Amino acid sequence: MESAVESLVSKVLGTLINMAKEELAMQLRLEDDVKRLQVTLGRIQSYLQDFEKKNIKEVSMKQWLNQINQDIYDIEDLLDEYVALKDNNSESRSNEEDKSTPSSSKKVRCSFHGKSSSIKKVASNHRIGVELQRLNKQLNDDIKGQIPKLSLLPKFAPTGPVESQIRSNVRTTSVVVRSDIVGNKIQDDARRLIELFTKEDDRDNPLVYAIVGMGGIGKTTLAKLVFDDHIIASRFQVNVWVSVSQNYNENDILRNIITSAGGDGERCHNFDSLSKKVIDMVKDKRVFMVLDDVWETKRVWNDLLRILLKRGVAEGSRVLVTTRNEEVAAQMMAVHSQRVQPLSLEDGWSLLYKSAFPAWEQQEAKDDKWNLKDIDIELVKKCDGLPLAINAIGGMLSARSKTRESWKFVLKNIMWEVKGLPEEISS
Repeated sequence: MESAVESLVSKVLGTLINMAKEELAMQLRLEDDVKRLQVTLGRIQSYLQDFEKKNIKEVSMKQWLNQINQDIYDIEDLLDEYVALKDNNSESRSNEEDKSTPSSSKKVRCSFHGKSSSIKKVASNHRIGVELQRLNKQLNDDIKGQIPKLSLLPKFAPTGPVESQIRSNVRTTSVVVRSDIVGNKIQDDARRLIELFTKEDDRDNPLVYAIVGMGGIGKTTLAKLVFDDHIIASRFQVNVWVSVSQNYNENDILRNIITSAGGDGERCHNFDSLSKKVIDMVKDKRVFMVLDDVWETKRVWNDLLRILLKRGVAEGSRVLVTTRNEEVAAQMMAVHSQRVQPLSLEDGWSLLYKSAFPAWEQQEAKDDKWNLKDIDIELVKKCDGLPLAINAIGGMLSARSKTRESWKFVLKNIMWEVKGLPEEISS
C-alpha cells in the first residue's frame, strides 16, 4: 500500500514540477498553491519512507493511507482538468494557425466539444485555483489529524501561516528567499542597475527601467536585490514595491502604494481620494518604485501611475518594471532593459543543493559527501536553467533520504516533460 501511494505522490509531484514552469499556471495565479502542495507531498513522502523502515502494519495506518490516497486522487483529477485546459488552449492556437488541415481540426474540436465550455468557465472564475487551495488544505488537515494518533512522527507543521494561504492580487513587498541568489552574474546585474538609478540623467522624470525575462527565471529576485540595497534606501525618499500581475484593481494598487510608502490607505474609499493621497505622499520627493510582473501598460501605467507620478515627484525619481514582454518595456519607454538569462549549470547546481539541504549540510553537499552531484547535474539540466523549477526539485529532494537510490528515483520515475516555457504572450 505504501509503495502504491508513494508512486501516486511521485506522479502528482512530476505534474506539479512541470506546472511551475508553464505560462498558463502563472496566468491562473497558481504558483503559490503549487509550491505549497509540493511541500505537502514532499513531507508525505518522508512519512511513507519512515513507515516503510519501521514496517508499520497498524489498522490506523491503513486507514490513514486510504484517506491520503483518496485526497491525492482528487488532486490528480484536478490536475488532469488543468492539463485539459492547457491542451485545449494549445489546440485552439494550432487550429487558428493551421487552416490547411480542416478534417483534423474538426476532429479535435469534436473531441473537446463536451469540455470546452466548462473549461473556459473554469479559467474565467479561477475554479482550478480555488479547488487547488481547498484540496491542499484538506490534505494538510487529514495529515495533521492522523499523524499524532499514530505516535510516529512530530506533529505535522502547516506549510505556512494562515495569512499566507490568502491570495491577494497586489503585494506591497516582495517575497524572495535569499537562497535563490546564486552566482556572480545576478550580483553584477544588480550593481549595474543601481549605478544607472543613481547617476544624473534628466531625459525624463521619472525615468523607467525594465527587467525582462520568461516566467520563473529570476526577474523578481534581481529586482529585490536592487530594492533592498542600502544605496537605493539612502538615495530615494520614498521606496515603493507593488506586484501588479494580470488581475489587478486600480484602487488596490493605489491603496497598496500608500501603505508601502508608510501611509494609511484604508481610510480612502474611492479612486479620487486614493489618487489625491498618492500625489500628496510623493509630491516633491525622490521616488523609487518597483512594478513587479506587469503584463499591460495602458491601464496601470499610461492611464494611472504615469499621470500621478508626473504631477509632482522630485527630479531623479525612478521606476523599475519587471515583465515577461519586451513590448511592455518599450511601451513604458524604458531607457534601459536588463534581460535575465537562465542559470548556468554550475549556478543551477548551487541553487539545487541550497534548496535540497539545510544550511548546516550545504558545505558537505557542495563537497559531494553523499556522492550525488552527477545526479544533481542531470536534474538541473532538466530544469532549463529556471530557478523556479530548480527550487521545486530541491524542495522535493529535501524530503528524501540522501542516497543515490532515492535521488535516482526522482530522476528516473518522475514524469518529466520539461521543454521550457511556451512563447511569451503579449497582453
